[in-house]
Amino acid sequence: MQSRSLLLRVALIMAGGFVLTGCISRGPASIAQQRGPYSEVLALTDKEELLTNIVRLAYLDAPVFLQVASVTASPSIEYGTESELRLGDGSSPNPLALGKPKVIIKDSPTIVYRPLLGKEFSSELLMPFDIRAVFLMIDNGFDFSVLAQLLFKQFNHLSNARSATTAERAEFRRVTDAIARLLQSGALRLGTGTEGLRSADGKVVAELKDEAVDTPDGRLLISALGLDPGLRTYELKTGLQGSNASIALSTRSLQALLSYMSNYVQPPPEHAALVWPTDARSEPDPLMRILSSRTRPDNADPAVFYKGYWFYVRADDLRSRNTLFLIRLLFNLQAQASSGDNTVQLTLPVK
Repeated sequence: MQSRSLLLRVALIMAGGFVLTGCISRGPASIAQQRGPYSEVLALTDKEELLTNIVRLAYLDAPVFLQVASVTASPSIEYGTESELRLGDGSSPNPLALGKPKVIIKDSPTIVYRPLLGKEFSSELLMPFDIRAVFLMIDNGFDFSVLAQLLFKQFNHLSNARSATTAERAEFRRVTDAIARLLQSGALRLGTGTEGLRSADGKVVAELKDEAVDTPDGRLLISALGLDPGLRTYELKTGLQGSNASIALSTRSLQALLSYMSNYVQPPPEHAALVWPTDARSEPDPLMRILSSRTRPDNADPAVFYKGYWFYVRADDLRSRNTLFLIRLLFNLQAQASSGDNTVQLTLPVK
């Protein structure tokens, strides 16, 4: 009889456990509460990884990219009470003692990382940008002068290479600034034939309006690039050798772009002998300023710790932050190009 009573009590305790303890998914509420934080962290760490690799290249260290391939979140809530079962001779009037209620919120995400290696590394980082994709960005309103500084290492004979002198880079920017003004005013248009760029013969051309030829910017464009002033349409092509009827553009790879931007890392004085020597750090208005500090800066977006120092972009330096944003877009654009996905079409008829 006593054993039957004990079994009954155990059965009641187990039943009570099923009632008082459980696990429920938070469903739609979890999306509202967690999607934002996950997105924010992914965006921040993308910027930090990009900045870290620019700093690495300033120190002549190899870049490392560890991409987040997937995030699977499993939020849940466990609730119930603590309970205690006293097994003895059955003389205790209360064999089941209930404790305080408990609520446990769990989030067990599964994050898959994918390092950029092998063929993907070569295709995404080492292949030069396609000029047709570059002009897709221009058609979407991005500033030509900024994109030219980032992506072109040569414009006919004008050099914007990492090793270019201050005077050479200044002349390159003088011409690309003039082109940007002509584009903004509509005096110069970039586009393709009506077949677009899906065909093998798809070309990007520049058309200069008659009234622009005798403007200061038009004369500078024609004379600096050695173009025929009697023509109005010039082909833009990849290469080093242009002609009086074409403009040769030598584009950077993403690796070369990051190396170029590493010119603007301001290292601490004691690291002067450890970084790539360049006079670009003294430019009055660079595309990006990457500062360094022994202590973590308060006004930074983003900041990364490397070789004992914090390297950062000031949160109020909109020009530098915009440049970092553009590099991230270019990274995504190059990733799509290297994947073999040719679904992006650019058709900008000039006539």
